[in-house]
Amino acid sequence: MRSEAWGALDPEQRAALAGRLDAMRGWQRERAAQEEESALDALRKDGMTAHPLPPEAWTAYRALQPDWERFLPEALTHESRLRLVVLAAAAAGIDLGRRGREALPQTQSQAP
Repeated sequence: MRSEAWGALDPEQRAALAGRLDAMRGWQRERAAQEEESALDALRKDGMTAHPLPPEAWTAYRALQPDWERFLPEALTHESRLRLVVLAAAAAGIDLGRRGREALPQTQSQAP
């Protein structure tokens, strides 16, 4: 959604939209897991051997990811930037806990 369209929504509409997106996340994650398992099954049937990564490897990989908020436009409000960071982290399976809700995303000019 373009920032102009988001800005045109009143707080109640933003909350409703964000709530629906939050609700869709669970469905999307379940669907993605099904698709991944289906693809792995097809590869195994073709003779491929799959070696799933242990949780520690995923944790290490996620720790190497950049500070995504730096890529958000400065035109977004603080609230919108924070919400996007928290939603993106949750969608990636990263639990920011209280840190995500209390985080103060830097503007692009403050970021290294």
